[in-house]
Amino acid sequence: MQFIIFPKEVSFEYSVIDDLLRQINSLESPVINADVCFDFKSTTWLNADLTPFLGNLALNLAKNGYKLYSTNFGSNKVNSILKKNGFLKKHGIGELEVDFYGTTMKYNIFQSEAFIDIDSYLDKEVFDKIHKLNRLH
Repeated sequence: MQFIIFPKEVSFEYSVIDDLLRQINSLESPVINADVCFDFKSTTWLNADLTPFLGNLALNLAKNGYKLYSTNFGSNKVNSILKKNGFLKKHGIGELEVDFYGTTMKYNIFQSEAFIDIDSYLDKEVFDKIHKLNRLH
């Protein structure tokens, strides 16, 4: 099994994105070893806005013949974010966790030409949650 080691803080920093892409580019061909594991053992913070980027990494790995796993969550909060928003379940590497407070924006996968689905998601999942959260403050 090959590993993609996530840093302590997963953020929009150039060095973080560059490191993850370098690790993926250095993977052996899936013919040799098709198992790839997202390893979060050092990760204590994850910018949830990066979930779509992580999703694209996962989709591209699957498209190229890799089977994806996740392991070693260094933080229960990181694990909880990826469970609550549905990222782990959507990629078959974990289960869904109930969002009791209804504050988590669901992770979803869309084709770029699915304008109606994207608009609906933005209206129901993003803007509605923002309005609800603003009313609470």
